[in-house]
Amino acid sequence: MKTINGTEIAESILHSLKEKITSLDLHPKLAIVLASDDESSKIYTSMKSKKAESIGIQTELHTLDLKDNNLKETLISKLKQLNDDKEVHGILLQLPLAESIKEYSDEIINTIDPSKDVDGLTAINQGRLMQGLKTFRPATVDAILECIKFTCPNRDEEIEGYLSYLDTFLRGKNVVIINNSNLIGKPLSVLLESYNTSVSVLNKYSLDLKSFTQQADILITATGATSIIDHLDVKDNCTIIDVTSVKKEGQILGDVTISKELEEKVEWITPVPGGVGPLTIACLLRNLVRAIT
Repeated sequence: MKTINGTEIAESILHSLKEKITSLDLHPKLAIVLASDDESSKIYTSMKSKKAESIGIQTELHTLDLKDNNLKETLISKLKQLNDDKEVHGILLQLPLAESIKEYSDEIINTIDPSKDVDGLTAINQGRLMQGLKTFRPATVDAILECIKFTCPNRDEEIEGYLSYLDTFLRGKNVVIINNSNLIGKPLSVLLESYNTSVSVLNKYSLDLKSFTQQADILITATGATSIIDHLDVKDNCTIIDVTSVKKEGQILGDVTISKELEEKVEWITPVPGGVGPLTIACLLRNLVRAIT
């Protein structure tokens, strides 16, 4: 079993971004908006801010008062203000939103100016992605594609955007995605289908997951449930990309249970932590730099 080192790949992307920011004398600014008391969200926003600042991206954090009786209206007003701020090049709305406004997530997300939507979640950017047009891709989706790219035999033969050989590498492969969200599963399936893969998108209600996962050349799992996949659920020489990262009883767990049997069966796997997480931050910041170049 070989490891897809997300931290190493992320550092390479961040190094290139830092060089670009310096050489072009760019002054990118990212506004991060937090409307939740979720502890993980607070940690993620801090991590994103620190990584951004380390490569020359200015950040500003806007934390909303959850006791505000008009929280939805206040949040929408804040996003519109950031849309109009010419010094702000990208807006990141940290998800999930507070329970009191979660039902309005789509309306709130679509308040963001698509040209500043560096997480690629507005309906306009998702629609452009569905049509194969140039747009911001969700950072987690880009991170997963970077992981797949890392497993390609000739991955250093790079051209503009994703790689010409990626189409050849992926063509005909069976890909199973256990996630059907707008953040991951839906946009990722569209992109992978564009490489002529056979994609199955599953969810927490899917029956007999094993019958699908055992056929997957590439298994991408992002359920948040943890420990739902073991060596009996996968085929020989498959690639597993585990997006889940949840702290339980002092441990960071993914969806995959690591065992000697699994290690002997799988060709490539992302570690948890240190896999998709660091790469997601790097891909988000890459979207920001692309927004101003």
